[in-house]
Amino acid sequence: MPDIITAKSPVFWVIVFAGAVLPALALHGVAQVVVTLLVVAFVVIGIIRARRQHATAESR
Repeated sequence: MPDIITAKSPVFWVIVFAGAVLPALALHGVAQVVVTLLVVAFVVIGIIRARRQHATAESR
């Protein structure tokens, strides 16, 4: 997995951005849950896509 999430990966930058910005927004309740789920969904989808691309590249 370390070779999938690198500084060039959009997933990496979403994690960094979320870690820096979300606490500053001070969201509460439903808004906090929705934003957190969106970030988690983006990260999971990004990791799945990166693993598929990595597996495809290795099979060639």
